[in-house]
Amino acid sequence: MYWEEQAAESHKASLCLRYLVNNSPMHGENSIITLLSEIYYEWRDFMLMGAPVTSTYLLESFIIYDILALKIPASVYKSCCCCSIPLIPRGVKVGVELNNHRRKEAILSENVPHLLSPRIEAIGEPVRDRYNFNNAKTPKITGRVFVYQVLIESAMAIIPDVLALVAPSPDYDVMKRFTMPTQHGPRAAIAVTTEASKVLQSLYTLLLKMIVIQIWYLIVLAGIAISANPKKTRSHNISIANVIIWNAQASPLDIVKLMLKYIAHISLFAVLWAFLAALAWAASIVLSLVVSPDLIIGQAAPVSLSAIYVPQFSSSTGTSSYSLRVNELATPSNLRAIGQADNLTANANVVVGKPISTTDPSSGVQIIQVDYSYGLTGVEFGLQNATELQLNVSGSCITDYGWFYGDDDSTDILIDVYLKFGLGPFVNVSTADGGPPLCTAYLGPAPAPSNSNTTYGLVASTMTRKSFTAGTDPWYLTAPLNESDQYGAGYAVLRQRPVLSCWQSDIWRYGNQQRSIGELDQLNALPLSLVTVFQRFLSVPRIVNLVQALGTTALKSATGSQGFYFDAQTSNLHDDLQRLVLGAYAATRNTLQETTQFSKQYDDITNLVLGADGNPLPGTDNFVIYTTDVSALSIPMLITVPLIAFLLLGLVFLLTTSFPCYAWSWGYVEALKAAVLYSALDSEDGRNDNWDRTTATPFYKGGKGEGGKIKEAPAHVRPKFDRTRRTLSWHKPHVDVVDVESHDHEGDEPAAMESIEQVVETPKGDKQQ
Repeated sequence: MYWEEQAAESHKASLCLRYLVNNSPMHGENSIITLLSEIYYEWRDFMLMGAPVTSTYLLESFIIYDILALKIPASVYKSCCCCSIPLIPRGVKVGVELNNHRRKEAILSENVPHLLSPRIEAIGEPVRDRYNFNNAKTPKITGRVFVYQVLIESAMAIIPDVLALVAPSPDYDVMKRFTMPTQHGPRAAIAVTTEASKVLQSLYTLLLKMIVIQIWYLIVLAGIAISANPKKTRSHNISIANVIIWNAQASPLDIVKLMLKYIAHISLFAVLWAFLAALAWAASIVLSLVVSPDLIIGQAAPVSLSAIYVPQFSSSTGTSSYSLRVNELATPSNLRAIGQADNLTANANVVVGKPISTTDPSSGVQIIQVDYSYGLTGVEFGLQNATELQLNVSGSCITDYGWFYGDDDSTDILIDVYLKFGLGPFVNVSTADGGPPLCTAYLGPAPAPSNSNTTYGLVASTMTRKSFTAGTDPWYLTAPLNESDQYGAGYAVLRQRPVLSCWQSDIWRYGNQQRSIGELDQLNALPLSLVTVFQRFLSVPRIVNLVQALGTTALKSATGSQGFYFDAQTSNLHDDLQRLVLGAYAATRNTLQETTQFSKQYDDITNLVLGADGNPLPGTDNFVIYTTDVSALSIPMLITVPLIAFLLLGLVFLLTTSFPCYAWSWGYVEALKAAVLYSALDSEDGRNDNWDRTTATPFYKGGKGEGGKIKEAPAHVRPKFDRTRRTLSWHKPHVDVVDVESHDHEGDEPAAMESIEQVVETPKGDKQQ
């Protein structure tokens, strides 16, 4: 509370700064300089004492600095060594030099030049002068370097990102192994943030490409080892093709392009390698596109055990308001469910049949029946170890005029009286129910514990609601108004509207067994703690609790109403029931997810899943939280892909490397590398030369000259392109052996060059010296 009061006072002070700057003297005991200096030091002391830092406070401090920079002469500036913020020592006044500072801050006298401003680089001075107080232009200043402003600002910028990465939400855990429920069964997974999953997916895409490339390298090694075997005779074109393939193996697409140019010369050989290279290139792309998405198997994370809270429905203290407060805690979850229902469309999981309309022959009233059903699996519930569990819900509602008992107009309020289920007690529907159409749900007689069939009724309060259009639906049947309406409405809903008499059957299936909600524990699919949770929320049709919690927002007709006015023509009980069924489906699906969302504001409402020792019951956290903020990564894929990639990488390295203790019989393939070929071409006679070719990366050894200096001859061959004949060749320059230190400078050319063919034909002893 102390910090809040101090922050409020500082905020008020900052609002007065501009007024004070424009209306206070710059000099004297009551100057604006002295005032703002005190404000600044109060803020600094406030931070140093450990006050919580807020962005508002930080902003106010920088507002102070900006005002000071505009209004206070440069003679009272002191530069901050890590940022462009002017700071004022306590008690400093223009033209006055003080020596009794209790914190021993640096004192600036009036003769401090203007170049000491933190923004000196703007007038052409080097930026380094800002941090160097020992140069000729600025006096030496000793004192405390104020750096905490920048540290606070930096921390405030990165702390939210770090917290989001480490603990995105207290409702679930990340970087923890769990079992991810999927349509193909439970899978081992680990949860990470969505941002981290994107980075990992990109990395694994590269690893998958590397796997294909390493397999391609092995194919090339095997093929070239057979084709280039020195014991077999090969044609010139096949030999050069072997060189091309071996040197271009890192790019299969390049091999395809190069082999297509040899089809006319070595058709079968070129087509075969072009096909294999194209297959490798396509596989690297397809594997990345098809397999990489399998890394992310869903957007879920294991629930945090400490976040689970299930309000106990029955009161141990006997307070009269207990049930009302429990219902209050459940209202937000029902609102979320109906909000999701408005975004849902008819799907395979939810079916609301078309209304079946008939006419009662005795009374002539319209009878409408609507059937509905929906199903959920353990995957949708988020159950980690019971993905095969199923809940099948089916029900039906029909208009029932038998509930109506009579009317009571003895007061100014019009009342229609109904008898629940024809048995009692009485239920009243009146003009005092409020503006929008209202629905109320009532449970039927309690069934036997083993019975999965439950009856309930829906009573709609729509009587005398006004409409600008006529309605024909039993709930919204209208008649013309006898008197004109001030807003122009011409119709009103008739009284004695029927109720919807409904039944619902909930069947839980696991394997070959099926049970009611009361016998759920007999399926042996769930721990007792989760059985308790399901029985707490699903013992009665979920649609009943939904209607009771939503009140005037339950019916679809009420969503577009304005007080007592609504559109009767487009309103019907089928659409109302469909909205409620979709909401019940969403609420049922969210049963476990919502256990982390209940408010814990009432201490006397105990947690249903806590044992007698105060600890959560075993198995309470055996479900996941579905959220788009995290991703579940497949643990087998996390391990398998890099393992295969690096095993193949090691295998390729092993099979293509000659070791001092052992050399592979196919080591001759390394002689096809361009570097080895060049070293052979560059040798003077092809046999006795100074090239070291013990590896696939040959190097020129040279020799020792006078004084121990290395003597090295220029390259014997150089590339040449004949632009006239459009031919490529190598030429051999004739230069003497020279000292390395006196070698031709860059850009120098030898005096004479001959083609390789000419050099070969010229006797060695007749060479130009």
